[in-house]
Amino acid sequence: MARDFGAGPIQGYDPSYDQYPLYAFKMATGSGKTYVMALAIVWSYFNHKKEDKE
Repeated sequence: MARDFGAGPIQGYDPSYDQYPLYAFKMATGSGKTYVMALAIVWSYFNHKKEDKE
């Protein structure tokens, strides 16, 4: 796919070594990214409130 749609030649890309093509697709849909982002925002808020302001 990278060879078909890339803008130019790709140096060092070996499709037989690509270990995670299916994981990257599954990460795009339904992996809980919104949930993780919400938890990061909540943690950041409470961390700011509880930690010293120094």
